[in-house]
Amino acid sequence: MASTAAAQQRKAVLLEARMRGLTGSEASSAFAPAAATSLDPPVTEVGFRSPATSREGVSTKPASGSSSMTGVLPPGAPAPREPSPLKRKAGDGMGPPPARRKSAQPRKLPTSKRASSDGGDERLSKAEAKASGLSQELERVREAASKEGEATRQKLQLTRDALEHALRATAEADARKARRDVADAAFELGRATYVAGSLGGRDAWEDGDAARRLKDREEELRRRREDETKVKRSIRESKKKGLDGATADEAAKYRARKLKKDEELLAGEKARLHQRKLTHAREWQRVRCEDASVFKHRPTLHGKYLLQRLLGKGGFSEVWLSYDLDACRHVAVKFHTLDSSWGDEKKRAYVRHAAREYSIQRDLQHDRIVRLHDVFEVDADTFATVLEYCSGDDLDLLLRERGRLKENDAKAILLQILSGLKYLHAPTGTGNDRRRAIIHYDLKPGNILFDQRGDAKITDFGLSKIVPDGSMSQGPLSVELTSQGAGTYWYLPPECFQTHGSVTVSGKVDVWSVGVIFYQMLYGKKPFGDGVTQQAILRDRTMLRATSVDFPATPKISDAAKDFCRKCLAHSSLERPTVAELEQHAYLTSTK
Repeated sequence: MASTAAAQQRKAVLLEARMRGLTGSEASSAFAPAAATSLDPPVTEVGFRSPATSREGVSTKPASGSSSMTGVLPPGAPAPREPSPLKRKAGDGMGPPPARRKSAQPRKLPTSKRASSDGGDERLSKAEAKASGLSQELERVREAASKEGEATRQKLQLTRDALEHALRATAEADARKARRDVADAAFELGRATYVAGSLGGRDAWEDGDAARRLKDREEELRRRREDETKVKRSIRESKKKGLDGATADEAAKYRARKLKKDEELLAGEKARLHQRKLTHAREWQRVRCEDASVFKHRPTLHGKYLLQRLLGKGGFSEVWLSYDLDACRHVAVKFHTLDSSWGDEKKRAYVRHAAREYSIQRDLQHDRIVRLHDVFEVDADTFATVLEYCSGDDLDLLLRERGRLKENDAKAILLQILSGLKYLHAPTGTGNDRRRAIIHYDLKPGNILFDQRGDAKITDFGLSKIVPDGSMSQGPLSVELTSQGAGTYWYLPPECFQTHGSVTVSGKVDVWSVGVIFYQMLYGKKPFGDGVTQQAILRDRTMLRATSVDFPATPKISDAAKDFCRKCLAHSSLERPTVAELEQHAYLTSTK
């Protein structure tokens, strides 16, 4: 209680001193007697400095003129309350009280208060000035950053322009070299010529010097074979005995062995020349189509796709190797062009067909399917789709060059195709993100591309069918076939050739195509209709009669691979498995 009273007293003294206009030292001196009798730390007010205190909080500097209390208080007696130091008279141990100031009387705001107010306004003005300076500094930083960003954009644009110029110059140099190579190879490998006829002209291939030399060697070997046949006949007729007979007989056998070896060498050279001619003829055709293309000057389209080289040409489309200047990657740009002679309805149908293909491929995201990156309009009659670029050849070209593949290689490609089909045939997502099942319907070696690593990817969804959602309890999802006659006949199952009643097809169409492709990879030929035209297949009802598949004796193929082909090429779609069922086949699950 005593300490509380002392604290209240100190507060009162300081407040009174402040009201009287005393300085901090004067107030401390006036309060010293009270501070000496209290263990509480001195109370400070705004505008006053505390006297020096010890660690215990008791003042260690006695005030001048202070007097200590004498005598001992009885136990439990309250400490006597001293009068306010400000009311002591002179000679009571405290100097004469300071003269009263006018400011001690009730008056307006003290001068110190006004000074404080003026100082606050000054501080406010300084803060505003500082904030204004910071705002100006921030604006300068923004302007500097904007200028620096603009300079960076200009540098990037210069770099992009230089890259575009270099890529175009390189593409043009490669094009000139390709034309020189074609011209140089034409003498040895041949060239395409135009042959006029009564019903119009046609293209024909004129063999080069290499083919003529091989024909001459073939003719020479044929004469040697005839001569050897005559020699053998004369030896049998002469019936020579002894050394002469043995010598003639062994000499004839030696010539026969050498002739056989020369014929084998000639056959190998003819096969190699055939592959060279195919490559040369394809490049000859590509160069001729590139020179006739409206994009032969290699423009940069859609602001970022620099055309570099024609990859291929179809009936109403062209595919160009291009460089995406934004994404810094190679892409394949496929141009779809409307024929000016078409009527409006045919043009609309073609646009719907191409737009449908784009809408199908746009939502497909799988490692075994060629991805669609972009679509844009070139002019009123041409639009383009931007596809993932696969730098390797397609499976059709690979089979043309090699004839057939080893079973292990064929199986590796088969598994990759099935992986892509499994993704296509299974709907994915829900709600607005739902993707319905897709039937490719035109699966063939030409639509299997290889990327730079040699991985197989499925492309060309121009004839694909979108399967409506339904219940799987009645079997695989199916769709009504309304495009009889479309597709590549060697790879379509029998149900696609039915002409009576409504026909429904499912993903089992692609399973049949897989069986044909796998058979062709193993044996180098198609299981049905090999070597005949599509018109002959349709006329002879070849696929409708394809009730069983035959396997040649050579090359030697495993029984499991043959059984897999039989399953895929089952005549009835009801007996043909789905891709999901094929996944469980022993041939695919075996690790051998």
